[in-house]
Amino acid sequence: MRILLFKLARYVTEENRFGRRDWYELPSHILSTAEYLTGCGHEVTMQNLFPGERLSFTGYDVVVEWVSLAEGLYEGLYYLSLAKAQKCTTVLMLFDNWKGVQKEILRDYRHVDFAINGYDREIVLERLIDSLKNKTTPNDYSGMVYRDDGNVIDGGLAEASSNLRHLTSYRRWIELLGTKQYLHYFMRASFGCPFQCTFCHIGRRKNRFRPVQELIDELKAIPEGKAVKIGSADILQNPEWAYEFSESLLRENIKLHWETDVRVDKITDPELLRIMQRSGCTELALGIESLDQKILKATKKNLNLDDVYNGIDKAIAAGIRPTLNMMLGHPLDSDETLQTTRARLLELLRRGARLVGFQFLRPLPGTEIERECLDEGLLEKSLSYKEWFNSRNEPVVRTKYLSKEQLMEWMGYMGSVITEAQRERATVIAPINTVKFANGLAKRARGSLAVTRRQVGRLLKRAEKPLVQAEERAVEQPRSDSLREVFSISPHNLLIYRYVLEELKKTPNIAFITSKEFFAGRFDQKKINVLLRHDVDFRPGKLHTLIDIEMDLALLSDVYVILDEGFYDLSPYTAYVRELHSQGFVVGLHTLAPGNDDFYSLFSRELERFEAELGFSPEYFTIHGKSPHPQNWAEKRQRFIEDIEDKMSLFGLKGSHNLRSPDYWVEDSGTNKSGFSVLRRDFLRIPELLKSGVIGLLTHAIHWAEGDVAWPSFEKESKRHLFDIGSNRA
Repeated sequence: MRILLFKLARYVTEENRFGRRDWYELPSHILSTAEYLTGCGHEVTMQNLFPGERLSFTGYDVVVEWVSLAEGLYEGLYYLSLAKAQKCTTVLMLFDNWKGVQKEILRDYRHVDFAINGYDREIVLERLIDSLKNKTTPNDYSGMVYRDDGNVIDGGLAEASSNLRHLTSYRRWIELLGTKQYLHYFMRASFGCPFQCTFCHIGRRKNRFRPVQELIDELKAIPEGKAVKIGSADILQNPEWAYEFSESLLRENIKLHWETDVRVDKITDPELLRIMQRSGCTELALGIESLDQKILKATKKNLNLDDVYNGIDKAIAAGIRPTLNMMLGHPLDSDETLQTTRARLLELLRRGARLVGFQFLRPLPGTEIERECLDEGLLEKSLSYKEWFNSRNEPVVRTKYLSKEQLMEWMGYMGSVITEAQRERATVIAPINTVKFANGLAKRARGSLAVTRRQVGRLLKRAEKPLVQAEERAVEQPRSDSLREVFSISPHNLLIYRYVLEELKKTPNIAFITSKEFFAGRFDQKKINVLLRHDVDFRPGKLHTLIDIEMDLALLSDVYVILDEGFYDLSPYTAYVRELHSQGFVVGLHTLAPGNDDFYSLFSRELERFEAELGFSPEYFTIHGKSPHPQNWAEKRQRFIEDIEDKMSLFGLKGSHNLRSPDYWVEDSGTNKSGFSVLRRDFLRIPELLKSGVIGLLTHAIHWAEGDVAWPSFEKESKRHLFDIGSNRA
């Protein structure tokens, strides 16, 4: 009997995690199930179906699909109908399988033969497959929804196993799938949750952890330096497991960035936090939900505000960032409770926490919160599966004090707290990015078990040096207004660019670098390092005019291109751009994603298209942005920067000048919102701008052209005019 397990790659299907994501995530549950069934002697094929790929059901006897209820249900059901048309037995693995939902779906869709319910779904599925293989009736229908003489029967939950030792390493399935196409990696560590929050459907499920070494073996298949989500309701409730896991990562020299979910009141052991941080833990996701004590009590989270503040402070002290998941729309939520939450949330962001986002409360079938909503008259009846489809994007129930429309308004207001916190931080952030480096180094030094107090002191002194150097460089920056005077309006004569580069090459204390050296720190800090960059906003055919000059002078530069026909068609120039890449030029993405509501999705598509058209993945990006810019462009741009900075490794990116910039920029730029580009006199006086550090020289080829003026005396007098270091005259 041949069995096909499959899912649609764009949807997440894990315990308490479902719905569409803006990146492709390596799945966990389907892989562990594939390994379990194979170990039981079944012939299994598994596929994670990406958009545009074809899937044939010919030759399979049983087809099992992992389906997300939120956003992915109807697409998943369509594929099961195709399988049924090929005479396959169809099995639905619905995430999440809220009480009664699968029974409703089987009543409406007769092409679905079975649905798997309950705790250890892989065990239930194997029991079903074994009976189908032997053409017998299952002795036990628990954990299944099935048909009997035209009726749909829910067999209830199957009893959970005492441990998860049956879930052995599925490393070979990861290697079979390959990891290149994934921007996020999810590995399940435990199932269940012992807590009893009123709004959650997995509470009261027995919580069991997988053997550490099985998970460690799987992690060895993940590329070094990638970010991995360790799936668990709370690994800190099992500190022995957390210690063993962290120590194993260190012992096996597995270099990954990992994050996980924990209860904030379980963040109590500084020693455990330190070893987690050393092993690569960068982030702890906290389900805070509300910061109003009345709401916290009503949800039975058994938290108080002291728990929240203490846990967050301990995580930050250990060098691990706390990220907050919040919720609005509890039956008791009012303007007052939400305003209290927002004010306290702003304080937590000031302390160093990060907000992941808010979601609307969902009165899920079978939960205590559903009963409360029914009792209060907020719901007339339990909601059907059809009413959960958009539950991630809009409220499905009002509160006692607020309408659905008011909750939507509050959602927008809650989102603005991020911008407000950023605005406050901007008043104290130093202009040179080495300050961020120094603070990060100091934090890592304090959080490391591998250093003594004396070593910490030395590390902190080393961390302070970039601060001093940054201040010195900032002081040395010229204040003369003459350097801001305009001397050329586009189109600029290409002779200017050539002679500026020629003179810079002759200057002893000047070196040329690209973003490869800049972001890797591979440049001489005592020199003036010039980073040449070209943003291709329009007419990519003109790029060669500047590049030809650089090639003549044996220089390399950064080139950032747009992948959108609304700006230009890059396809006639892809061979040229690929050749630049092969010669050592940095070719990156000039993204349009900021300013768009769904910027993750657009950014992911841009990266995918970049690789598809150019044959390599971009390692660096710069922002162009939505055109025309929206009214609140600055806020949207900053939100994009903040969010993408946290996920650079997920996208395979190494840097962006929007995140870490050279010390000084010189550019051909627009002025007073005009359509013209101008050159200012600092373009001619680069050696005066810094004593040492990095200067970015940004140009746009569309603004440059061969000039009518030959300037016969230009070459002879160029040094006096352009690089008379001791003079304020250009």
